[in-house]
Amino acid sequence: MDWNKKSIIRLLRHTPTLIPDESLWDGIKQNILEDQHQALAKALAPTFWDKCRSWGSMPRPAFTLATMIILMVMIGSSGQLFMNSSLVRVSGSDQMEYISSLINDPVSDNNGSDTQTPIEKYFL
Repeated sequence: MDWNKKSIIRLLRHTPTLIPDESLWDGIKQNILEDQHQALAKALAPTFWDKCRSWGSMPRPAFTLATMIILMVMIGSSGQLFMNSSLVRVSGSDQMEYISSLINDPVSDNNGSDTQTPIEKYFL
């Protein structure tokens, strides 16, 4: 069949006009409104970078920086104190010898001229 312009127009003129049901138009309007609400909500929602920026906001950056430096110095110095402390290891026999020297060294040997105690004599 040869379709020319006149035959198509004649065919369309004799086609009955269908009027869609009102509920169809309501559904289309509802879908358009839902799409608009979703697009608006997506546009107004904060992005990942907005959230990160709000977490990292500093009202007083100089004060915050000074606090961070002080905390790092304190943590670093306490780590040096506790982690690298070298303990003096003294054997039990050395302790007993020291204690016995304190007991056996009478204080009256100084004849009143020496004012040091036996412990001071040992260490000094």
